[in-house]
Amino acid sequence: MEVPKVFKPYIAPEQNVAEFTVKSIGFGILFGILFGCSTVYLALKAGLTVSASIPIA
Repeated sequence: MEVPKVFKPYIAPEQNVAEFTVKSIGFGILFGILFGCSTVYLALKAGLTVSASIPIA
């Protein structure tokens, strides 16, 4: 029988990681615009929209 390996997470539980940063806000805005534009393009091109646009809002 094999000895189970001990799981070691990449980020320690004691470590505080900043989640609300300028970089995260910038990427959120960028991806929101990108997905919004792609959904509008697809809706205009195909004549129907994708229901995946609702979770983005």
